[in-house]
Amino acid sequence: SWTAATDNVGVAGYDVYVGGVKQNSTPGIGLSYTLSGLTPTTDYSIYVIARDQAGNSTNSNTLVVTTLTPPDTTAPSAPVVSASSITTTSIVLSWTAATDNVGVTGYDVYVGGVKQNSDLITGFTYTLGGLIPTTTYSISIVARDQAGNSTSSNTLVLTTLTPPDTTAPSAPIVTASSI
Repeated sequence: SWTAATDNVGVAGYDVYVGGVKQNSTPGIGLSYTLSGLTPTTDYSIYVIARDQAGNSTNSNTLVVTTLTPPDTTAPSAPVVSASSITTTSIVLSWTAATDNVGVTGYDVYVGGVKQNSDLITGFTYTLGGLIPTTTYSISIVARDQAGNSTSSNTLVLTTLTPPDTTAPSAPIVTASSI
């Protein structure tokens, strides 16, 4: 938009130029024009020429604007999670790096749909501790990007080991059945 130009006889209209190229096909008489079809994250030099009936014209100031960067709506690729160690009370997880059009910021570990880590994990391993022996857990990793897009990994269904039997049998009692 621009302010109205003045002329001793009258302003006939305005032409809008972007990078020195006229954008409107006929001189506009309003005080605004919408530029469309622009490229995201690009600088544009824009000015307006006021014209009178006699063909006299005057350029406005040149405005340099940058179009906005489009929002990131692409989720990261799905990491692939595996277990590298399982004990009676822990599972050591590792996963492949996810990729993203802008960048992966980190990962969250979920067990049974409940997030386990308090801070975003930037590496590719995590140890789940304090687990119950001989118990089955459903585990996944969620890759996240800065825009909040996310993708879940495959789901592992793993069972912690059964503790070794360390109890000796009771002592037998020997009796004589006949003497």
